[in-house]
Amino acid sequence: MSRLTVSRRRMLALLGLGAAAATPVFRSGRLHASDRTLDRPRFVSVYHPNGWRASPRDLNPELRFADDLFFPGGQRGTDYDLVDYPGHWPEVLEPLKALRQQLLILEGLRYAELRRADSHVRGTSLFLTGARPPDDATVDASAGPSLDHHLGARSDTPFKTLNLAAMFAPADQGVLSHRGANLPNRPDSDPWEVFTRLFADLVQGGQSDQAVIELARLRARRASILDHNARELTAVRPWVPQVDRERLDAHLDAIRTVEKGFLTPGTQPSYCGIPDVGAPFPLEHDNLPRVVKLHLDTIVAALACNLTTVATLMFGFETTSFVPVFLGADTDVHVMSHWFPGDARQPVYTKTLRWIAQQVAYLVNRLDAIPEADGKSLLQHSLVLWGSENSDGASHTVNDVPFILAGGAGGNVTPGRFVSYPKSRYHNDLLISLSRALGRPAQTFGEPELCTGPLDRLKA
Repeated sequence: MSRLTVSRRRMLALLGLGAAAATPVFRSGRLHASDRTLDRPRFVSVYHPNGWRASPRDLNPELRFADDLFFPGGQRGTDYDLVDYPGHWPEVLEPLKALRQQLLILEGLRYAELRRADSHVRGTSLFLTGARPPDDATVDASAGPSLDHHLGARSDTPFKTLNLAAMFAPADQGVLSHRGANLPNRPDSDPWEVFTRLFADLVQGGQSDQAVIELARLRARRASILDHNARELTAVRPWVPQVDRERLDAHLDAIRTVEKGFLTPGTQPSYCGIPDVGAPFPLEHDNLPRVVKLHLDTIVAALACNLTTVATLMFGFETTSFVPVFLGADTDVHVMSHWFPGDARQPVYTKTLRWIAQQVAYLVNRLDAIPEADGKSLLQHSLVLWGSENSDGASHTVNDVPFILAGGAGGNVTPGRFVSYPKSRYHNDLLISLSRALGRPAQTFGEPELCTGPLDRLKA
């Protein structure tokens, strides 16, 4: 084999490295508002495990909660306008009352029975996949891709989907996002690690001293990798035929540009509000409010900076969640969900669900505060889904499971309403509808036998 042939193959391999190094994630600091595509709505899914305190309409009266904590005014089985509704809002949802013109509350959908006797385990993976894994599958298994991956797979953004977790559980437990059958996208719990992975090349100033130091080190490490690739490309240049030298020189120029961008961070776009995470801190239950706020700020910034169009946030998985010690609790939320009506401990569970609602309200407000090029807000061009796998966690019921949507999906969803569906409609039809509203037409989603078609009345 000739020296030229070997060198040329080596050169082509190195060009592959150069091309990989110059991906959009390294150029993200050069984004402008016009780079965001308005006809591609963004999607955020927020999931909390173990259900709501929302009694199904056909539940045994002895097991019902007298103070149904989900539905405004306790109204059931009928559509009505949320914007002008003057009645009482339950304590759990009260943080969202001021945002009711941005909400679409859905009642009556049926969540597929899970392949476990308790209709509980596997709920996390089913939430966005609509596909039930077999009984002998691992707890983090799925039987198909999740909606977030389906939506993000064709995106040209640096990150196809951003998956975050407000919990500190083992990595091999329940997972919300899946690339396909038994291909979980494991969520990130540490805001610092997520921040450095997404925003190291955008940060220029205004961060804490510790953040600036650590990000400078990260940029330097990345630049050294590119420098090594450039040296190897330069070394083979004398042996490259003239016809290939222009291609080689173009890649060398690209590497030098990216390397310069690492050492001198790009100017942060005005709409791209990068969160300041400060120094790393312990991932402990009493720090969860800080973790969640940083996760939500990161999601908003990643969408606004066009780093991704899809994100998920999970507050735990089916049988394990967090302990809200910051609310005075000493019990895991999963255990709380099994407290039946009349249990004297119910108030702390109410406070916990209300706290989650406050986080969703914070997310919706943040998205609504960011303007788009057409004068509408980022929220109007986005869709937020908030839900769980049971209606009533204490009874593990899967009938009448509520779901909350926020935003307009670019005009494909009409918020400000409460919509009730027959209990025979599985939530797979909701996944079909969301996929369509977000630009990916689908006839089925998840298990075909659970699909009857898209839901009506998501758009008035």
